[in-house]
Amino acid sequence: MVAEAQGDLDSAIKLLSSVQYENADSTIPDKVDDFLALAEWWFEKDDATQAEIYVNRVSHLIYDSRIDLESQLRYKRAFV
Repeated sequence: MVAEAQGDLDSAIKLLSSVQYENADSTIPDKVDDFLALAEWWFEKDDATQAEIYVNRVSHLIYDSRIDLESQLRYKRAFV
């Protein structure tokens, strides 16, 4: 993500959190990846309360068979 690469976490968070996932194009692995990115960015900003919101969203999706090992490990790291 360009905003993240430029070090602007506020813009990256605002942009990614505005994504609507109701359409058929968004898959569970995409949601998990986005929610984990948001959680990681909030942790980076030292806001555990906001990060927990996204970790909790992932917790409902992480056991889907399409979730790769890397995402599962990112989730476990964020959950701890």
